[in-house]
Amino acid sequence: MEFGFSPEMMNWFAQLVAVLVYVGLGAIWFGPLFGDAWAREMDLEGLDEEAKKRQMPRGVLLTVVGGFLLAFALRFVTAAFTPAYWYPDGEQLSGVGAWMGGFWAWLGCFVPVQLGRVGWENRSWRLFGINTSFDFLALSAMALILGLWV
Repeated sequence: MEFGFSPEMMNWFAQLVAVLVYVGLGAIWFGPLFGDAWAREMDLEGLDEEAKKRQMPRGVLLTVVGGFLLAFALRFVTAAFTPAYWYPDGEQLSGVGAWMGGFWAWLGCFVPVQLGRVGWENRSWRLFGINTSFDFLALSAMALILGLWV
């Protein structure tokens, strides 16, 4: 594996699948599973149906764009857990290594942001739990897809 970026190191189909999984998990997580609780914690219960319909295209578009950015960056994080990246005779990435890339990205980047929102924006711990558990699930799934599908 090379150091630095080269287009050959990216599996663009895996990137697309990871984004689709991210969007799909989000639709389930913030829809039927925890949508009502999340809307209550975000004070979105009072929105009328027309306002929700107007907001939906923007929300989906930004989620897809964010998913692509996340998948792109996560590919490099998972690569850092590949022994072959650091040692010429090292093994290729395992499922555990791929998952660890997602876990450390979650713990070091996502959890602190959500903690700041609890502290500075007075977000509830319940919202913290809903959001960070989604982030954990999504990053784990995306890291496994990107790390093992090389």
